[in-house]
Amino acid sequence: MVMNPRLYGFWPVLSAGLVGALLMACNQTNTPKADGCDPSVDTITLPDDRGRLCGRRMENPQGESSHAYLGIPFAEAPVGPRRWAPPVAKASLGKDLFQAIRFGNACIQPSGALKGYSGSEDCLFLNVYKPKTSGSDPLPVMVYIPGGGFIASQSPVELNGTAFANRGVIVVTTHYRLGSLGFMRYMNGNEAIEGNFGIQDQQLAMQWVKNNISAFGGDPDKITLFGESAGAMSVGLHLFSIPSSGNLFRAAIMESNIYGIRYNTAQTASKAGQSFVNLLCSSYQPDNCAADGAWLRSLTTEQIAQAELLTLPSGGMPGLITQVLTEGTVPWLPVVNVAPILEQPNQGYSEGVEAKPYVFGVNRDEGAFFLAESNSLTPEQYRQILSKRFTPAQRQKILNYRENGRLLYAPEAYEPRPAGGLTPASIALARLQTDLMAAAPNLQVAAKVHQQHQANDIPQYGYHFTYRASFDFNGFLRCSEAADMVCHTDEIPFAWADLVRKNAEGGTIPVSDPPPSDADKTLAATMNAAWAGFAKDPLSGWGHPRFDGTPSSDVVVWNNPVGQGMLMPEARYAFWKPMLLP
Repeated sequence: MVMNPRLYGFWPVLSAGLVGALLMACNQTNTPKADGCDPSVDTITLPDDRGRLCGRRMENPQGESSHAYLGIPFAEAPVGPRRWAPPVAKASLGKDLFQAIRFGNACIQPSGALKGYSGSEDCLFLNVYKPKTSGSDPLPVMVYIPGGGFIASQSPVELNGTAFANRGVIVVTTHYRLGSLGFMRYMNGNEAIEGNFGIQDQQLAMQWVKNNISAFGGDPDKITLFGESAGAMSVGLHLFSIPSSGNLFRAAIMESNIYGIRYNTAQTASKAGQSFVNLLCSSYQPDNCAADGAWLRSLTTEQIAQAELLTLPSGGMPGLITQVLTEGTVPWLPVVNVAPILEQPNQGYSEGVEAKPYVFGVNRDEGAFFLAESNSLTPEQYRQILSKRFTPAQRQKILNYRENGRLLYAPEAYEPRPAGGLTPASIALARLQTDLMAAAPNLQVAAKVHQQHQANDIPQYGYHFTYRASFDFNGFLRCSEAADMVCHTDEIPFAWADLVRKNAEGGTIPVSDPPPSDADKTLAATMNAAWAGFAKDPLSGWGHPRFDGTPSSDVVVWNNPVGQGMLMPEARYAFWKPMLLP
């Protein structure tokens, strides 16, 4: 792993696209403001004298409301001696009534701010949304792990659980440590910074839910884990590769799991960690750098965060997939064969992990989101990217591949879409990244574990999100209507049924001027009902046919109208299968 050496004369690698993406993820200008708890909202008493908390009424743009409990600390602040260490459970909220009325700090991540980062190291908080009224029966629970490439995180504002609560489901969203603070592994002499702290944070939040959700009216034996992007990747780890998470949830939903990214091994992660420590030393103590745990924990948050910016891919977060294609990995990822993770999840269930019902899905044009230079990529640059990953023979096959007589991965097959900021080469790369990194690997893993599911009558379900909304959710030109792309993340406002979008400053706002179309509203209600239905009954609540273990299996196609079809053509999957990660 080669780290970018440019730190003196600090050069922020945040492209305009990354600034927008991370402002979207981190911006909390829409954080609910409240001077005190709402007396109409239930006061919660946690088990075993862990504390009492009050909350606030939360509304979504559709006018629905729920009872929300925000910014609940589930761990001690991972600062000082707890930096780069496993999380420590928060024993109690204290003797006083805890006012859970504001979102907690986001974890440290890049931003468009002058100092180059936002958030706080004191960031291990979660949020709970529950119905205003409920019967005597405990309710199913959904625990959401947000995405952001393991270096950033979605804004809690776009993860308003009110629609789910109005369907009789309790929703929990959580934070976890990111980037170097969450995933650095540094093994040097007596120093042992193991890594995987972000995954351990997730697991501790899941344990908190298991221990405490009954106080909110939830059923601790009916927990569904779900997430999008890096959140879906995290869900896949807990589902397939972490035996110790097995008793913390009963079912899973993975939205856009990028299985084409291979997680770091202990060796590659240690090399990345050593390179990062070298960068810190050369930047802040070039002479006689101690480079031990005490010195690393003495650095300021700003020093660590600014150095971390220099480890991001060219083009920032949107360049993650292209860097994986060209270099094989990126620095800040979960680490396999390091506690609590066993094997790569694309190998299927690790030893000691039992199969669970799960849903997997992919958006039509996932790869367009990950185009760092969509408006300038040339055919020659595209071919150079291919040459880093594929043999000359494979590269030629890719460029010559045809479907229904038309080239699919060659730039000459496409006309430029200047209004959408896309060149022919970037359109071809978007198609390749979608199929190689998302669609085909999801089918590969589902097929690999299908026999185990079938033998135990445990369902798998799939979906393909192909709907072009009347609004642009993430604010990228390359994902706009003019680009004719259905991007990574575009399903989020439909699964959550909050129909929000990003404004020019990266804040989350309701869709308006014009308002959502009737088709938008109908699809959002339908998808939200499927997600909630699965949480209530993972065996049949999804409401659509099971995945049958073959590439030609029907999955639900989220569009207007909702239909069924293959995730990708069978011949296309057969083409990619030999080139997927083993």
